Amino acid sequence: MRIYFPFLSAFLLLVAAAGAHAQANDDWSNRTAISTLPFTVNEANFYQATIDPTDPDPPCRSLNGEAPSHSLWYSYTTGTSTEYLTLTVPNSHVGDPIVSVYTGVPGAFRIVSGGCSKYSDDDGLMRIAGLRLAANTSYSIEVATQFGSINSGNTLDFSVTAATQYAVTKTADTNDGACDADCSLREAIAASNANPGAVRIPAGTYSLTIAGAEEYGNATGSLDALHGMG
Repeated sequence: MRIYFPFLSAFLLLVAAAGAHAQANDDWSNRTAISTLPFTVNEANFYQATIDPTDPDPPCRSLNGEAPSHSLWYSYTTGTSTEYLTLTVPNSHVGDPIVSVYTGVPGAFRIVSGGCSKYSDDDGLMRIAGLRLAANTSYSIEVATQFGSINSGNTLDFSVTAATQYAVTKTADTNDGACDADCSLREAIAASNANPGAVRIPAGTYSLTIAGAEEYGNATGSLDALHGMG
């Protein structure tokens, strides 16, 4: 004889549905607020995160790859002045991580200029360096993976820090190896290549006058920015 327990079945279905959102910040409306910097988090349950219908498809993902299959949300609100942030996923434990930064709300998200990056084999990490954020503005940050399904051994390490700033102070093209009170655009980019951050460039006309053979070290000729910068 079989005995059915319809109420128990309904309860199990509810538990299963709840398991789909094992972390509150799987949902945009419950995104984790980043209140102080530096911010670092280890999301051991990232493998349980899902993609909601209203989650945006990051514009910088590989066009020939899979759409994101897991994502978590964070929020950050700037103070009374412009801020520059660096966002990092320091390893590939989650497989091809993508970070994208938006203003707006579901259905009306607007990507921040420069606010999308994916994992780089060259650097061995995902990094947005020196992202410029306007004052008194609320931002939503989506951390996703383009790797398909991941298992319980895949944890997400994510950090947000105030970016190092390199202020260009002159239009002349010099290269003395330092970006200090006397800092050219070339010197600022070289400093950011060594320690990624935000290169702040005032209005002006910048002529590149250091001639040289074709190379990619930013020493002569054209400028070579090795990392994204605000």
